[in-house]
Amino acid sequence: MQKRRKEALEKKRKLAEQQKKQAAAMQKKEAAKRKAAEKRNRREEKYTLTEEEREIREQMKKEEREFRARKRARRTKVFFGRFVIFLAMFVSLFVICVGLFYANLVQYEHSARQNFTYIVGGTRSTVAYEKMQRNGNLYVNMTPIVNLCEMAVTGDTQELRFITRDAKEHVQFIVGSTQVFINGVEKRLTCAPYMDGEDLYVPYDFFQSYVSGISVLYDQEKQTVTAQKTLVEGETDQFEALRFIIRSDAPLVGLDEYNEFGNTQPIDFLSDLSLYEEYMNPADRDDYLILVNNEYPLPQAYNPYTIEITDIRRDGRPLQYLCPIAERAAHAMIMELQANGFTDVNILLGYRSYAKQNNLYESTVKDYMTTMTEEQARVTASSIVQAAGCNPQQAGLSMIMHNLEDTSTAFSREAAYAWLEKNCWKFGFIIRYPADKAEETRMAFQPYFFTFVGRYHAMRIMEGGLSMEAYIKELEEKDYFKGQTYAEFRETLINS
Repeated sequence: MQKRRKEALEKKRKLAEQQKKQAAAMQKKEAAKRKAAEKRNRREEKYTLTEEEREIREQMKKEEREFRARKRARRTKVFFGRFVIFLAMFVSLFVICVGLFYANLVQYEHSARQNFTYIVGGTRSTVAYEKMQRNGNLYVNMTPIVNLCEMAVTGDTQELRFITRDAKEHVQFIVGSTQVFINGVEKRLTCAPYMDGEDLYVPYDFFQSYVSGISVLYDQEKQTVTAQKTLVEGETDQFEALRFIIRSDAPLVGLDEYNEFGNTQPIDFLSDLSLYEEYMNPADRDDYLILVNNEYPLPQAYNPYTIEITDIRRDGRPLQYLCPIAERAAHAMIMELQANGFTDVNILLGYRSYAKQNNLYESTVKDYMTTMTEEQARVTASSIVQAAGCNPQQAGLSMIMHNLEDTSTAFSREAAYAWLEKNCWKFGFIIRYPADKAEETRMAFQPYFFTFVGRYHAMRIMEGGLSMEAYIKELEEKDYFKGQTYAEFRETLINS
């Protein structure tokens, strides 16, 4: 008990001592504060400024602030000035670099287009690109060739006549016209010749199609045209005489070589159609020379492989189909039509089966029989709708294409038709039923009906102003099919 009291007293004592120490510390702290305050008061009293001194000090502080503000403003102005100078130098440098790049690019392109190399008889010259290439057609200057072949030239700037050295052959060009007279035979060129000063430029294909004794070759990659005399076979210094293939005083004879006319060269387009060249100008050029008419019908079982047409008019009509090569060539033709501003032309009909054609033909006959006998109705119907098996659409290489509401010969009055009539051969197509060939085709004029035969044959059909029937007959007379009749050749094609 006493121990507890003793501990309690000890605690009270310690607590009292602690409180005493805290009170002493507080007094000491208060004394220090009073002392500091007294010291500060004495210092303030000692350094009290007069009103004048305070104004001077405020003025000095104001001037110091203004000086610092001017200094900051000057630094900011210098910074922005340097930034503007840097920006101007950067923009100037950028513009100079872009200008140099563009100038180099233009110079390279200009140089590439200017430096068209023309080699005639080993003599090399540089010809402006625009003289050799016009509207997608390649031209050849006749002047150096005249000198090389020692031809005589007569006429004026509108009509020029070139006569071979032995005076046995001649060709007459009409400047600005596709009409040409070869040994007195009228033909059509792929494009019109033109004059440049005293030089006559003629289409490259003229030499490929109508001239022998001189070879004219075009290297598209190097932009080079090379013309040279043709050596006599087996000789090293004797050249063939210059001759024009078309002759008015001799019958057509068999071709000495299967490839006498040579392949058609690629053509420049507004669109990039390089991926379609193999379709428009196929290597197997004769595989699409399938004539279909009353004389050469297709069997009911003939059903070619076809694919969906991508450029069909989307107005609720069912899907249409063509053979792949014809469909791709047709797509290229649509692209180029659009590039030339004809955006409303589409394909309406493609492949048509034997059964569908038969239904259409019989329905047309029935319509005419309301006012005619059956025989009369069939004759009349056959002039506008082929009998089953006689429609080229069954081969998968023909299509109907126009920009009208309904299929009509009024399409021939459209600007789009004028463009197609002039250019469809470049894509491998022909107008199957021309206006002036009804007697040969046995069909009325159909400006909207196009058939694919490949560029090689299309160019010769169109430039010759021929129907497909007349062209096939001409090839057969020239023994183009190597001892076969066309019927035999065609039979092999459709059976394969």
